[in-house]
Amino acid sequence: MTKFFLKTSALVLFTMFMVQGIHAQKAKLTYDKKTDIISADNVPFAKMIRTPGDLIGLNKNYSIQNLEGEELVFLKFTMREHWDREEQKNVSTIWYEITFTQSGARASIEKGMGMQKSGAMKLAFQNDLIKDGRIDPESEARFIHLFHGSYPETTPYESHAKVVLNGNEILQEGNLIGKFLVKTITSPEMIEMIVLSIYSADGVKIAEAEAPTSNAVEWAVLTLKDVKTYEFLYNAPHEKENLFDWLIDNDYL
Repeated sequence: MTKFFLKTSALVLFTMFMVQGIHAQKAKLTYDKKTDIISADNVPFAKMIRTPGDLIGLNKNYSIQNLEGEELVFLKFTMREHWDREEQKNVSTIWYEITFTQSGARASIEKGMGMQKSGAMKLAFQNDLIKDGRIDPESEARFIHLFHGSYPETTPYESHAKVVLNGNEILQEGNLIGKFLVKTITSPEMIEMIVLSIYSADGVKIAEAEAPTSNAVEWAVLTLKDVKTYEFLYNAPHEKENLFDWLIDNDYL
């Protein structure tokens, strides 16, 4: 009875997921490589930034963004090995690790022949993920469930320093204590990185931190007053606040 219920529930979920995409399948998706804009039936609805996913750039990573340039989903090319019983050897297969930037939810999809730009566009559009320039929570939840993904384990954020971010300003108890700038670069290893430049309230640069834009585990931090390097835990979704707290605790900020 339990197995029947689970199979029935999975079938119903899959059917709902597909029905929601029927209208999307009829739309004509186009990509303008000059502006990076994705349009459905000539109506712009998102941007897509392509970066090299491997050393030769044959496979791509895809950053799906809203029209204002805010990243919504990141699709990362990766290779995985598994033991093939028939061939009696390890076989490599192409997968895409999909990260929802705001929630941190992640899932993986196997793509035997890789993913072209048309596939990346369809993944975002046909699954109804983007609505009004944001990720729709219900569509995201269905996607994560269908592809056996997961949400990060989070606990209520409590900052002893009570750091609050207002745009690019760092506030503590309502007072401006610093500022930061964010940029994205591609490392020599062809890995897309987020770089934070951190400044004091009067504009003096005090530190720089960087981490991969996808599947980050640690910040690599360089403090300028003593030219020391540190590795600091990248703990989403408050990775910036945690880093700034640490800089305060250690008298850098």
